[in-house]
Amino acid sequence: MNRSRRDFLSSVAGMASVGGLIGLAGCSSSCPDSGRPSADETLSFDEEPIGGFDTVPAGTWPTETGDAANTGFATGQLPESDLAVRWRTQLDIPTEDGVGVDASAPVVGSDRVFVADPEGVHALSLRTGVLDWVSGPHSVTETERYGTYRPETIAPRIGPEGRVFVGLESGLVALDRTDGTVLWEARDFSAVAPPTIIDGTVIAQGERSVRAFQLDGTERWEVAASRGTGRRQPAAGSNTVVVRSDRGLRAYNIETGDRRWTRSFRAESAPVIDGATCFVGTDDGLALLDLSDGTDRFSYSRGEYMQFQSLVLTPETVYVVEQPPEAGAASFALSRTDTGVEPRWCSYIGDGTVNAATEDWALGLLSLDEGPGSERSVAAFSANVGSVPWGITSGSRSDTWLNPPAVLDGVLVLTTRGGQTLAVSGGD
Repeated sequence: MNRSRRDFLSSVAGMASVGGLIGLAGCSSSCPDSGRPSADETLSFDEEPIGGFDTVPAGTWPTETGDAANTGFATGQLPESDLAVRWRTQLDIPTEDGVGVDASAPVVGSDRVFVADPEGVHALSLRTGVLDWVSGPHSVTETERYGTYRPETIAPRIGPEGRVFVGLESGLVALDRTDGTVLWEARDFSAVAPPTIIDGTVIAQGERSVRAFQLDGTERWEVAASRGTGRRQPAAGSNTVVVRSDRGLRAYNIETGDRRWTRSFRAESAPVIDGATCFVGTDDGLALLDLSDGTDRFSYSRGEYMQFQSLVLTPETVYVVEQPPEAGAASFALSRTDTGVEPRWCSYIGDGTVNAATEDWALGLLSLDEGPGSERSVAAFSANVGSVPWGITSGSRSDTWLNPPAVLDGVLVLTTRGGQTLAVSGGD
């Protein structure tokens, strides 16, 4: 796909701005480039592994969203070409009609990969993929997400000293990283989302409350807050934690639990914090809020009912997925400026998502081909023009669908919903 089609946003005429609200005049579809992106190189999940790593790969990915602030930003580099499967492990997960479809996205600590299913947590060697332990039974929280049509298991959260925190349907549990034994549990807490962890404080959101704990399980504070249907990690930064509620966003002081501010609107993405700003996708676009008081700093929209459903931040770029009412979604790369954002490129993404990014690349989950047998893939989009140098394909059945990847330095760790777990790097 050539630059002139992808880079249309950089030079398009008809840009309108009213009171800080920016839209593209005349755009009714999600992206004028209606074709699917094509990858220069593809790697199949079924490719024969070439062998584990000689040393443990550098980097960690402690939460599905990358960090406590939900940015999805990875400081390392992605493999550039000649991709190879290093190791692959099939996890023993619960099945329905003989098929397992409930493995979570992976998270990665200093030397282990952790994957949850509805009944527990699996730990594997990052270097070799060998299974170390399985902890359970634990009733891990499940959630529904756009495009998957059935519940998904939330990912664990790795904290200081390698502790593994897991949101449960009935509470929160902390596990020992070395053997999966329970360190402590908090009960009387329902459908707990992945917790965020910052400065020695664990903050978890349940269905009707937000609670903060010390690392040893001592409770610091609790506030009542009805969450609604989403079960996503709160965002934390600058002594503030921001959570989704059934009516918008709420922000609390991390030390005391005192409410800082409330905003009422339909939040479509998890909140993301960067410095003194909270970013969130809404049912009308992107909102940038002052983290101290929740007031508007900037908003970006391409028209009414254009939902921004996923959000990834790098120092230079905001990646979002826009879902119009009756069309396929598109991923948009928005350049960050001193006053807000400016459009750079867009690409058709169908019912996919953008989940992570480095300075040079964004990672999306989508189908690179069409039709009922189309395979789910994770694809790399270049930050400057949105070209796709490679994709990793898994399959068309629901048990082969890919979860959001964990991004290390030169290495990706991936899982399918059926429990296949593998590491991918550039070929040796």
